[in-house]
Amino acid sequence: MARERLRRAATLPPAQENIDELDKIVKEGNYYGAQQMYKSIITRYVSAQRYTEPLDILHSGACLQLTHEQVICGAELALLFAETLVKGKIPYDDKTLDSTATTCGR
Repeated sequence: MARERLRRAATLPPAQENIDELDKIVKEGNYYGAQQMYKSIITRYVSAQRYTEPLDILHSGACLQLTHEQVICGAELALLFAETLVKGKIPYDDKTLDSTATTCGR
């Protein structure tokens, strides 16, 4: 099991590659398809216990979806962001959450 997890972790691309691809899909107007891809990609990173990358992807995705007025999609990604913080046992506080909101332009 641990070997499988390590193998999966090694084959995952850098977060920015996913962010760029998903950004393109959202900008083409395929919001639902992008949303499903966000969930699929995030699941792979979390199962490989790589938590920083999915947080970057989720943050970018939530902001992007909200920018395109896709409130439900953006909110769902924001919720997944919070769940990933908990799963990864990543410390967070009001400052962390405020800086996340600020970078979304809110």
